[in-house]
Amino acid sequence: MSSLASQTFRTLFGKAAGRQNPPDVRLVEAGLDPDLPGGRFKNGFLDFFMGWYDDILPALKQWSFVVPSSTATRTVLCRNAHGVSVLAELDGDRRISLFDPVEVTYTELPVTLATFVSKWLFTERAAFFLDDSVWRAWRRTNKRRLPIDEGLLAMVPIPAGGEWTLDNFQVEPFAPWLKQMGKVLQKGLGARSRAR
Repeated sequence: MSSLASQTFRTLFGKAAGRQNPPDVRLVEAGLDPDLPGGRFKNGFLDFFMGWYDDILPALKQWSFVVPSSTATRTVLCRNAHGVSVLAELDGDRRISLFDPVEVTYTELPVTLATFVSKWLFTERAAFFLDDSVWRAWRRTNKRRLPIDEGLLAMVPIPAGGEWTLDNFQVEPFAPWLKQMGKVLQKGLGARSRAR
């Protein structure tokens, strides 16, 4: 019998696009509900619970002015097509945090892996993570499914003057984009934040 969280998840997000998988075993061992489905949802806008996205983790070093270093083993719990990612620590304090390269923010979430779905994902606090308005505008003229390592990424993040419009987003590979954007922002926004 499926858990309440799993049933609610399926009601909100439907079936995975393509193959549905069980969640990454590392996430289950750290407390994630094993009944939750893993895969791509909302026409490929959301990727959940697969552990496929850890190739972006080395690029977070370029975002040290936003993302604190950690000795814990991190993984990407889920992410959207704009690179906004929920990071989970699999050991140590097992913190859950939201890294947003569009708004250039990093926020620790007051949840655990066991409560992430019910206490964050299904609340108004997750609305910006689930905002697929730019994605839907892009999909009107682009029906192709993006590979796992690509996203519809901001060319100019919001704090640097970018806008939440399709004109500011284009398809790029996640990891190289994160690395390069982090370097650029570190020189500008990072330097400003250190000067405060």
